[in-house]
Amino acid sequence: HGGFIPRPHASAFMKAATEEEKLSLYQTLSSEEKNYVPNLETLEAITNNLLLEKNHDTNNSSPAKTNNFELYGSSEHYNVFESLLSGREIYSSDCPPPDDARRGIFQAQLLKDWAMAHYVQQLVNSCPSTDRFLIVAGKGHVSHGCGVPEIYSWLQAQQRQNDATKEEKDDEDELLICAQMMYELDELDDRQDRENDEMLERCILESDVVRGSMMFDGTGSSLLKRPVADVLYIYDEQDWSSDDDDDNDSNSSDDGDEETAARQETMEAYNQVGATATTPGNASKARAILTYLGYTAQEQELIGRDDIYNYQGVGNPFPLAKIKTGDHVIDLGSGLGVDSFVAANYCTDTGRVVGVDIAQQEVKHANRRAKERGIASFVSFQQNDIERLLDDGRKNKDSPVESNSFDVAISNGAFCLIPNKTKAFEQVYRILRPGGRMAIC
Repeated sequence: HGGFIPRPHASAFMKAATEEEKLSLYQTLSSEEKNYVPNLETLEAITNNLLLEKNHDTNNSSPAKTNNFELYGSSEHYNVFESLLSGREIYSSDCPPPDDARRGIFQAQLLKDWAMAHYVQQLVNSCPSTDRFLIVAGKGHVSHGCGVPEIYSWLQAQQRQNDATKEEKDDEDELLICAQMMYELDELDDRQDRENDEMLERCILESDVVRGSMMFDGTGSSLLKRPVADVLYIYDEQDWSSDDDDDNDSNSSDDGDEETAARQETMEAYNQVGATATTPGNASKARAILTYLGYTAQEQELIGRDDIYNYQGVGNPFPLAKIKTGDHVIDLGSGLGVDSFVAANYCTDTGRVVGVDIAQQEVKHANRRAKERGIASFVSFQQNDIERLLDDGRKNKDSPVESNSFDVAISNGAFCLIPNKTKAFEQVYRILRPGGRMAIC
């Protein structure tokens, strides 16, 4: 499920030149047809009730109600939101209050939060009361219970007020979980510290970030009513437990282990892609992307409706590659074969196209499609690591990958995933003939 208003609608609302235009757009967004946000009557009732409750709150930094149409957000929410943009240390004892310079963009945040909370409420109400829900949202939309959680609670309260038969909801039915990367704690830079459970626990609990966000200990958190979460999950960006037990390994060995792990992860991910390659995708979206990247209508027609949704690239190598009739072309990281099929049209059957990819499932699919397209006599795919093109090629006696054997090398996104790019470029240089060229996106 998604709770955000489509970007064009949200953009139009935020760019509205007059209050009348903004009000009219909101009524459209809340109409029965769109139903992206609560209706105007509900919004105004909640806003009026909250403003009445806030009248006695001297710490309230929200502006008083005016004739201007605007979405309501709590002072706590604005405090958290503004700190994310300004960098104010809201957990510091000498933290200044937020300024009002970002009130305008705060409305954009509130539009998302009201829309998401509204959607969650509808989803919950449409299901049996025994159902449980996991709501996943960005940290900026839920921290300290602000944003989506609090707006959802306002909507539920208003619904109970309108419907006396509605049961009172127990707040203990909700659990807010947030995550914090360990490097953000600053106190745990040393691997030895991280492997010492006792020291690790002490450092986490004594961290200014944890004490400030969870315990409000010695901080300037007067505008915050709830901890950042009910449960704060501290995690490390590196899993030390997977390291080799031999602490005397050289740095190069560690680097090699990391590169091997990266290749394995890439291979597993793209094998999953290859396993679902026969499932039709969104061809119209694929054409829009290809057009944006500069693929011609003729090239898209050549790719065809059965392959166009399997495009995996990040750019367009063909304007630079300038493939000619008779050229021998290698497609590095050929994926599901889309660019190779385009290359085949340019080099024709007087040339050759070889696609190499680390994922066997993608290679199998691409070879099958080449056969079905009737071009398997001069277009083929093989599993190969770009960093080891020649070494892997020698292991396969039928491999066409040899030194000085290609006129053109193209690659569309694969180099982004290669751990050791120096090795990869060296391999490409060796397989290209003198005067050969490469186009890498």
